[in-house]
Amino acid sequence: MDRTQGLPARAPKGFTGTTLTLEQQRRLFRRWSTDPAVHPHEALLGVLALLHGASSREVRHLLVTAIDPADQTIRLGHRAHPVPMDPASWVVLQRCLAHRQRQHTDNPHVMVTWGTKAGKTPASIAYVNHVLDRPASRPGCCAPPAWSTWSTPWTPNSSRPPSE
Repeated sequence: MDRTQGLPARAPKGFTGTTLTLEQQRRLFRRWSTDPAVHPHEALLGVLALLHGASSREVRHLLVTAIDPADQTIRLGHRAHPVPMDPASWVVLQRCLAHRQRQHTDNPHVMVTWGTKAGKTPASIAYVNHVLDRPASRPGCCAPPAWSTWSTPWTPNSSRPPSE
């Protein structure tokens, strides 16, 4: 007799879709961390998703007060601990903060758009969902399983990722 028969099976939690290849991840990382033509919102969402597993919701709701410059950490969503920023992520975050400062806003969020700069609300879900349309990727596609497989490790003291 099967005692589990009739019990509902729960769907797995977390991301279950397809991920980018290692080469695609490297190409996007270089784009987001080195190309000054990339919009700061795209770079921030991309790098935080790729390296730190951040969801678009976590980045969308990221507050300026959630940044600790002394420790170079940020508070993402409801995570139990601050997220330490690597040098590349920190530079991308600083670029996004500089972009925000040029908007002359009192909005407490890091990612501020023309539609939210006069208020206190985060960027719209639609805006954040389309920030990464140019490189044709989504935060879920940037799940970070491949970073541990680099043949040449990238140390925190390094200013750029390893060459191939």
